[in-house]
Amino acid sequence: MKKRVLIILGVLVALVPLGLITDNPAWGEWDLEYYKEKLGFIPKGIQTATSLHPIIPDYEVSGLGSVSGYYISAIIGVILVFAVYFILAKINVQNYIKKHNLNAKIVKLTDLKNYPNFKIYYKEANYAAIKILPKKKNSLPFNYKKDKAQ
Repeated sequence: MKKRVLIILGVLVALVPLGLITDNPAWGEWDLEYYKEKLGFIPKGIQTATSLHPIIPDYEVSGLGSVSGYYISAIIGVILVFAVYFILAKINVQNYIKKHNLNAKIVKLTDLKNYPNFKIYYKEANYAAIKILPKKKNSLPFNYKKDKAQ
């Protein structure tokens, strides 16, 4: 599954420059004149938001072409979205533990192999709230050697 998600993300990042061949601006990237033309006025919140400065203005990194800037912007955007998603998922698991007053531990799903016996209360994204149970004895309910000899 992880490999499939990475392939899909890679394809989407590869398709990013398709926005360069359209005559229409990308959604939300309109200048103030575009608002005035389409709406007949410039919303007050948009007017005051013009003081914000983007990390990569106009998708151009000095020394690189605009296509490279698009790719860099796409990669940074994907990384930021995933980082926020996983941070929120971990916070959500923590809140679940608090809300249900559980004696649980937060563990990455990939680390569950380190715990031989556990119970999952809740999982989201790459995290799980687990209760570590005592180790089970690997004994049979009967004396195997004694019963085999008979």
